[in-house]
Amino acid sequence: MRIEIAAPPSAPPTAKGRLLERLAAEFLKVQNYEVVENVRTTGAELDLLCRHKRSNRSVYVECKAHRDSLSVNVLKNLLGTVDLHEYAEGWLISTGMLGRDAKGFVAHWESKPQAKREKLSIYSPDLLIDALIQANLVVHPPYSALHPNGDVQTTLGDWTLLVTEYGKFWVQTILASGVPEAVQVFAAEDGTPVTDLVLLRRLKGTDSSLYSLDFEYRAVRRAQVEYGQMREYKSQTVVQVEHGVSWDDYRPSRPSDFVGRRSEQDNILGLLEEVKTGKTNTRVFSVTGDSGMGKSSLIAKLRSRTRNLRYRNKFFLFAVDVRAATNANYILASLLTCLRQACDAKFIDFDKNTLEISDYTEPLLSKSIQAVFDWLRKRGRVICLIFDQFEELYAKATLFSVFREAERLLLSTASLQSNLVLGFAWRTDCTVQQDHPAYHLWHRLSNFRYDVSIGQLRHNEVVRAIAIFEKELSKRIPPTIRRQIIENCRGYPWLLKKLCIHLYRTVSHGTGQPVVETLDVKRLFDDDKKVLSSQELMYLKYIAEHAPVELHEVLEFVGRDDFTGLQDKRLIVRSGDRINLYWDLFREYILTGNVPSIPFTYVSSSSIQTLLDVAEELSHRSPQSFDELSGLVGLSAGTVQNTVHDLVMYGVAKESDLGAILHPDMASEGRDMVLERVRTVLKDHALYLTLSSFNSTSVFNIDDLVRALKQSNPTAHHRSRTWRSYADRMAQWLCAAGLLEVDSNRWIMRDLGEPAPLYATHLGRKKGGRRRTKVFQGEAPPERVIACLDWLMSAPIMTLEDAHSEGCRNALAVLVRFDLVQTNVPTRNSIRRTQEGTPSQLQVWKAAWRDPTLRQICAWLREQPSISGIEVGKRLANDRGELYTDASASRIGNGLRQWANWMIAGDEQSPPPAIPQRHSRGAVT
Repeated sequence: MRIEIAAPPSAPPTAKGRLLERLAAEFLKVQNYEVVENVRTTGAELDLLCRHKRSNRSVYVECKAHRDSLSVNVLKNLLGTVDLHEYAEGWLISTGMLGRDAKGFVAHWESKPQAKREKLSIYSPDLLIDALIQANLVVHPPYSALHPNGDVQTTLGDWTLLVTEYGKFWVQTILASGVPEAVQVFAAEDGTPVTDLVLLRRLKGTDSSLYSLDFEYRAVRRAQVEYGQMREYKSQTVVQVEHGVSWDDYRPSRPSDFVGRRSEQDNILGLLEEVKTGKTNTRVFSVTGDSGMGKSSLIAKLRSRTRNLRYRNKFFLFAVDVRAATNANYILASLLTCLRQACDAKFIDFDKNTLEISDYTEPLLSKSIQAVFDWLRKRGRVICLIFDQFEELYAKATLFSVFREAERLLLSTASLQSNLVLGFAWRTDCTVQQDHPAYHLWHRLSNFRYDVSIGQLRHNEVVRAIAIFEKELSKRIPPTIRRQIIENCRGYPWLLKKLCIHLYRTVSHGTGQPVVETLDVKRLFDDDKKVLSSQELMYLKYIAEHAPVELHEVLEFVGRDDFTGLQDKRLIVRSGDRINLYWDLFREYILTGNVPSIPFTYVSSSSIQTLLDVAEELSHRSPQSFDELSGLVGLSAGTVQNTVHDLVMYGVAKESDLGAILHPDMASEGRDMVLERVRTVLKDHALYLTLSSFNSTSVFNIDDLVRALKQSNPTAHHRSRTWRSYADRMAQWLCAAGLLEVDSNRWIMRDLGEPAPLYATHLGRKKGGRRRTKVFQGEAPPERVIACLDWLMSAPIMTLEDAHSEGCRNALAVLVRFDLVQTNVPTRNSIRRTQEGTPSQLQVWKAAWRDPTLRQICAWLREQPSISGIEVGKRLANDRGELYTDASASRIGNGLRQWANWMIAGDEQSPPPAIPQRHSRGAVT
């Protein structure tokens, strides 16, 4: 039996204290005491100074109208007050149970001499109830008048003495299938049943722990019997966490398909092992992570593992989907169903029909539940109950009562420290206000809870998942597509599954493998909408707005046929009689049109200049084949195909069976528009976002960029040399987009506000010239380049054949790279100059200082003037991820060293005075 002080929620904080004071005064009066003084009143605590009318003994009384367990400090403080003021006795009148330490204190106190013991009297709830009965302030619970005759569906639970401003009442729980569903109420003064509906509703409206139960059961039963309409209480259907029936099911993964999370699994199983062996006091754990990270899949996998030969006689794991909850009793029904399932699995040796929750206030102290815990402890077994989708309980107002019951059970489990472990899956990417009880629950449990956080998948886990996908696909995925999926899913399980399912359905329908079109997250969800009619989309929005929504409401609005259609398309899922969309992410997309922001991680295979060359040949009018583009830009068809793929990824082009065409979103043609589009995309690139987290003027070297690139793309897996090559290439793209600025062999975090087309011009391949590497290699010395430019400026028209016959091939390549001359398209036989009226030496000088490689070599020579040519070549190869033989390193290094010495001989504004001499025919000597 328990005692509770209950006041209306609107009552002032002192209301409970006043009610207990009134009860204490009645009891003290019977004991021949009178209240001398109200010492202190704070909320539910009231201290009284009393004096015996005959002996004149002073008694200090502390009243605690609490429901939580009392700490030992309450007793110590009481004794301190009694000793300090030299009161004859100290009394504690409490409606809350004594905590573990407080019970130990009382046991120790009882061993002291009688004279000492008499200075402290403790009226815990059971002793207080006995004292009130002995004092004839209340009667015994009316056992003889209780059983609901003929109602075989219900049994009776424990008693609670409810003290309210309306009087004192005996309240007994009525159990349906072992779970409290209702109460019957009797006047505590004489034991007569209370049938006044107004009074019953007032009692239900108080803040007692029984508030969620039906208080009108006994009052309306008589009318039901009279009219032959018996009320039937049915226990809630507890829905277990389900997993998909196939690989491409959006529900949690089948255990056989689940990959990774090994450490997270082992941590939870390790906690259960420590509970089994008594090595920990922790009884609550959480599985936290953003939406779509696979919390439910992890729980389903754990459940499967605990059923194998190693664990099945040690642990029993039962996982519940709380979205199926319809009222507060779902939590206790889940606990009871868990224990009964353990009986069916022969994990515990009990008759499941004898299990019931008779104590609604402290469910775990129910007699049959305590018997199970004793059995588990003696045999070293552990039962684990997990509540999945826990955030639903506080996200929707109608489920708040369920949340309160869950909170009660979690705190009780943490306190009791039995062989029951509770877990809950908590979505971390939804906001909980600081004034919300869920926020306080999270922090209240922090000292008793073990946290398991679920993050992004690692590279090897993604690879294993794709291997399972290939098995379902019955074919190997091309390496390029495999790499795209691995790197662009970024370790997000939901995105990985979405990409693979999209590809699976595409291949199954025989329409090819356009994975490059599916890396846009919004487009992936758009594909789900494409299969819907406008009416089905309206139904889906209705479900999203009200989710989780009752099945009967959905059927009334949608109709059974359309409901079945949405189920067949796997866009909605059913949890008992509640309906929801298949993912929280999809629900938010349907409601708002927004999708998770996934930073772009793609690393192109082309140089920025090659991309601009190919893009310049595209138009909105008609597609061009790879062979046609190859002929126009002078690159192989394979290279063009890779470049077109890059253009598609950046939203510049679209690819079809006929070839490539400019994307409709491109407002116009031309290099400037392409660079604008590239800049827009790169501002959302994971590498740029990572770099942006530093100071706006931070300086990075190649090693810094490699580290940032690895951090921004955790699932990518490359050799060290490949990482350096990617980092260098991305730096060039960011510089061309005006988001980085090169400074010698470093890069500065500086947004120019617009693309840098001049920088892009000096990277990679220029039309009309030979394909060049991204690093300037000093193919001809400065004097030859200047002499060649003088010769070209002296003739009205010059062809490539003329230049080559004069020995200017290498010098001309440098001029093309420096954008000082260009070849005409499409014949590319004639050469035209880009500048007029400026001396050749000055043109070459300025172009050389614009080249990042030459600026880098100049910096090295200033730092170390004695550095040799081969050392320059090797250092450059190491910094830029190139592979040079010793001969190549010597040749390239000496060439670049010659250029750098020439540049250093002057300054960045004007060249040195000496001008190289030309051959009489124009060829350089």
